[in-house]
Amino acid sequence: MIQEKILELTEYGLVTGLAAPEDKRFTINRLLELFQLDDLEDEVAAAYEKRESMRLSGRRSPSSGPILRFSSSHGGR
Repeated sequence: MIQEKILELTEYGLVTGLAAPEDKRFTINRLLELFQLDDLEDEVAAAYEKRESMRLSGRRSPSSGPILRFSSSHGGR
């Protein structure tokens, strides 16, 4: 659960411009370190990669909807 939230928080940072795309991996690693986790579980990483490939192909993943709605309703880009 926490690992999914780390990825969602990272995605939010990328969408809002709080984190630069080239800092995505650094951001994930720092959040893992903050919560004293070694790395992402394989299933969580695979689900994230699938969402990322959907995003890059121009399709939004179902989970990105709430993040984008939160961003736009709170003054994000």
